[in-house]
Order: sequence, then C-alpha cells, then structure tokens
Amino acid sequence: MKNSEHRDKQRIEIGDVFAVNVKGGVAIALFTHTNALYGSLIRVFPEIHSSIEQIDLSRAIEEPELFSTFFLVAAAAKKGLIKRIGHVLLSPSKSKFPLFRDLTRDMRTGEPMWWIWDGEKRWRTNIDDDRLPYLSRVGSLNHQGLVDLIQMGWTPIKSFQAGTGGLTFQAQQRTHDFVRRLIGQALSWAIIERPLDGRNLLVADGGQVAS
Repeated sequence: MKNSEHRDKQRIEIGDVFAVNVKGGVAIALFTHTNALYGSLIRVFPEIHSSIEQIDLSRAIEEPELFSTFFLVAAAAKKGLIKRIGHVLLSPSKSKFPLFRDLTRDMRTGEPMWWIWDGEKRWRTNIDDDRLPYLSRVGSLNHQGLVDLIQMGWTPIKSFQAGTGGLTFQAQQRTHDFVRRLIGQALSWAIIERPLDGRNLLVADGGQVAS
C-alpha cells in the first residue's frame, strides 16, 4: 500500500501546476494536454511571484498565458528542475487544445510557408492571417530554454514581429537527418529550439547530441 501511495504522489497528471524558478522569483506552468507527437503541453503564465507561498493558484491560472509549449514535464519534475505545487480542474478555456503556428520554407524557392496546427491536423495559411502573431510556435523546450523564455518575457507576438516564427528549412533538414539516425538506434529524443540564439538541438536520452 505504501508503494502504491508513493507512486500516486509521483504520478504527473493533467491539471498539475508547477513552479519554475527564474530570476527574481517563481513562475508557474499548468500541464493541460498530452500529444502523440510532442508529449506534454504546458501553459506558462506571465506573473513572477516572490515565493510559492504567495501564489493564489485559482487566480493565477485563469490569467492569459504568456505562451504554450511542449515540455518534458515528468522528467523535469523527477530531476527537481520544476516543483509540483498543486492540482486544479481545467476551465473550458484551458481544456481546449491551443492552436500553434509553424513556418517552413519552400524547397525550390526558399519562400516562407506558414501553417496552423491544432494538435492533429495542419493546414496552410499566409502571413496576413490575423491569428498568426498570437499563436505559440510548434516545438519543445528543455528546462533552460523554458527559463530563458520566461525571463525574456517572450510572447508569440514578439517572436512573430522579430521574424523568428519558426525554424529555417536548413535547420529543419539537419534536425530531420539526426532524427532518422536516432530512430534507427531506438533512442528517445526531443527537438529543442534555443530561444536566445535560434540554434536547434536534438536531445536523446536526456542529453544534447547535436546542434
């Protein structure tokens, strides 16, 4: 029974709220979905709290999020990089899977190709689509990348205005080549885009293997 209780305490569930230590205090992230391709989805909120004790979860999680991203929640919690501080029932707005944007390049012309993704389907759009500036980028972050974005006050619209809405084609192709090699070796992997320098990292079995 004790072992069962211990496992229950360790199990990560949708609706769990996590504290992320950043410069100046603590940010919070809410685990809302899992996706077959990218894994765990979190919504990150803008307020930096002075301490965990000062956080009013019921109020904080209803604020508009800073951004949404995929993140290895269970692994980060196990390593103590983030701390579970509560569990909530998701509101209808947080229960709905958010739309994401993606940017690729035409292989022949190099022209940008904008896409919107709903967690299952992806469809083509154009730069005049009013939704694009407000949608987070498709991709996964490691812990340092998550902290970087929070401390920068990163938002989708800032990224869009700066012209960094997605990966370049060349970076995508390098990543795809590494993925193919890793899949052949039966390793677990994740794609991470470093927010500060734009480099794309492929992480396998918890360690950086390529950039």
